This record gives sequence, C-alpha cells and structure tokens, in this order.
Amino acid sequence: MSYQLSIRSACLFLTGGFVASIVCAQAPAAPAGITVNDTVVGTPAARATGFEAGGVPGSDEFSPAGLRLGSGNVLFTPTLSVGFGTNDNLTLTSGSKPSSTFVSIAPTLVLSSQYGTGKYSLGYQGESLKYLSATAYNTENQEVAASGSHDLDTRFALNWRAAYQNRYDPVGSTDRAGSIKPDRWEANNLTVSGRYGAEEATGNIEGEVGYFDKQYTNNRLNTAGADYKSLNAAGRFLYRVGPATRLLTEYRHTQFDYRLNTNNLDNVEQRLLVGARWNATAATSGEFKIGYLNKDYATVRKSFKGTTWEGGFRWTPLTYSSVDVNTGRGATDATGNDADYITNNFLSLGWTHNWRSSFSTRLGLNTSRTNYVGGSRKDKTNEWVLGASYVISRWARVSAEAKIAERNSSNDFYDYRRNLMTIRLDLAY
Repeated sequence: MSYQLSIRSACLFLTGGFVASIVCAQAPAAPAGITVNDTVVGTPAARATGFEAGGVPGSDEFSPAGLRLGSGNVLFTPTLSVGFGTNDNLTLTSGSKPSSTFVSIAPTLVLSSQYGTGKYSLGYQGESLKYLSATAYNTENQEVAASGSHDLDTRFALNWRAAYQNRYDPVGSTDRAGSIKPDRWEANNLTVSGRYGAEEATGNIEGEVGYFDKQYTNNRLNTAGADYKSLNAAGRFLYRVGPATRLLTEYRHTQFDYRLNTNNLDNVEQRLLVGARWNATAATSGEFKIGYLNKDYATVRKSFKGTTWEGGFRWTPLTYSSVDVNTGRGATDATGNDADYITNNFLSLGWTHNWRSSFSTRLGLNTSRTNYVGGSRKDKTNEWVLGASYVISRWARVSAEAKIAERNSSNDFYDYRRNLMTIRLDLAY
C-alpha cells in the first residue's frame, strides 16, 4: 500500500470500504503536504494476544449497526459527531493570535452492499466548523466517495475508489503567505489497484494507478499557482518468507502538472523502495519501506535525490493496550516562495489503553523536522496529545482531548504555540 501523509483539518476521512474517522477540530499545521499531526497511517490491526491481566475485560465497542434497506442487501449507516472546544491560536503564528471557542458538526452517510464477490459503498461526509468569536475562520468540508472491491478469483483481486472533495487549508497550514481566510479547494481523484496471486502464494504482484486534480476556489492571488494535476503508477512484488511475513520491492512514478506553473513546479517523482509487511506474531503488525527518491523539476529549481522511508508499526502486548509508531521521510513541493522544495522527517508515537470495558485513554507525541531547501527556513514541530473516551452504548460515545502544539522555526515569524481542547459526542444508528 502507499501512504499519503498530508496536513488537513481534523476531520480525516479514510476509506478502505468507506471507514470514517472524525476528529472535530482544526489540525495543527505543518508545511505543505507532510505532517505528523492528526495523521492516521494505515498500519494493519493487530490480533488479540490472549494474554490478559486477571479481571480486565476487553473494551466495549462503539459499533454502528446500520439500517438494512429493502430485501436486506443494502446497508445504510448514518453517524453524527458533534464537538465543542477552544482554540487559542487560529493562525499558527507568533504575532496576532486570534482565539475562539468553536462548535463542529460532522455527519457521515454510507450505503454499502455486496453482490457476489463484489463489495460496494457510496458515502458522504461533511464537517461544519464554526468559531463563535472569529467567524472569518469558519470552514466547511464536503466529500462524496464511491468504492468497490472485487475478488475475481482466488488469484486476482481488484479495488477502486472515486471521490470528489470540497475542502480547505486552515490559515497558517501551508507555506503560502498572505491568506487571511482559509484556502478552499476542490478535487477529483480516482484510484484503481489490483493484486495477482493467492493470499497464501509465495509471491504476489500488486499494481496501482491514480489521478488527482486539485483547484483552489478563493484567495486566488496566493493560491492560483498551487492548482495541479497528478498521475501516478506503482508496482510492487511481495515474497513470502514466513507464515505472516513478506518482503517487498516497490517502484512508484508520479507526475505533477501545475496549471499555471508560474513558480516552475512541474516535476516527476520516482521512488524505489524495499521493505517488509508483517503480522509476525499475534502482538505485532506493520509495514516499513526504505529507499531512494528522485524528485526532478523540469526547470532551474533544485531537484531532490536522496533517502526516503515510510512505515507504521503496531504493538499489542495486551488485548486492551496497544502502541502505534509511524514514521516517514520525503520531499514535497513548495507552493510559496521560500524554497525550491521541502523535506520533512516525522515520527508519531501513540499509546491507547482500555482501563475498563467502556473507558479508554490515549497518550501521543508527534514530532517533525522540516527543511526548506534553497531557503533559510527550518522548523521543529512537536505536539503532545492526551485523550479519553467513554462508550455509553453501542451507538453513543463521548470523548475529550487536549493538544499542545509548538513550532520552533529559524524564522521567528513562524514560531507558535497552540492549545486545543475538544469535547465530542459521537452518535450512530
């Protein structure tokens, strides 16, 4: 699988069968495209170990059941997340720091069905984020997506996903200067992937092609140069070396085409990676890849040639306690004027523990190191997370979260500290 690590609002919509994860607050920002904050990397879920301390049950689940329509082959699953909180630095700067309480409402509607060996889903997710004393920073996110998975026979499987997004970049979340309101954008994207080889086979081949078209709709003086289209293709070979461990080799090719290209950003990325994907024991699972990245600009901009890596790991020493580690290094385009390109190293650590059947807590640390190559700016960003969740019933959950984010930049203007507090109620059918 490939990971796209990107800063967005705190309403993350991840689909692998249209699974929704909603965190209703604005995410702390890092420069253009790579982040550690509020990013969920798709590490495989670990199995239960069977080893538990006496008297500590597994956690009850917030588990939407859905409503079966017609003859029962179509499942309709609505969920709603309502949040309230405070944000003391809406612009992520060291200067004027507007602050506000906020209310967020995030509905998700999903239709899913299965016909033969095919599974299909069609869904919508929205998020309305309203600041009570700083209405200029109000935002709304919309996404509509359809997806399908097909096991055509024991050796061949095909997956696809098509989506339309109408979203925003919060003020201060990119390397573009000047915007005093969130940058809104629309995007269409399509991904098709396939696998050849039975699950239990010694070797498997995976392929993937994708298209992404993004265009900003406001603040055009600053955002017009950031409109782009990309085409990507990837292929990987996996070789089984154990019952649940596979070595892999992967090649990825991505072409970025900027509509105006006034900043000479057109480029081609090539990645060659080697690594492993594993469920080595009942307590560990993950994927890690390391290799070489060549990001070649068509003009006088410096090109990046160097080491890249990406991966995630989950350790579950107890069925009611897990540790997640995610890390990566890469390069991304600088849509501002401070650099030829941006490199970022990040590390994310999280510990989730179920103290009783319905109560859990999470501790997290996210850290990144960002270098604006060709410019003088370098950033160090750290974020600490403390959260708690209580499952009221199968269809209701309440949670609270505190985040403290701090960025130390070589340019003092970009230094910031932000405290974000959120209380959220999740409801499901």
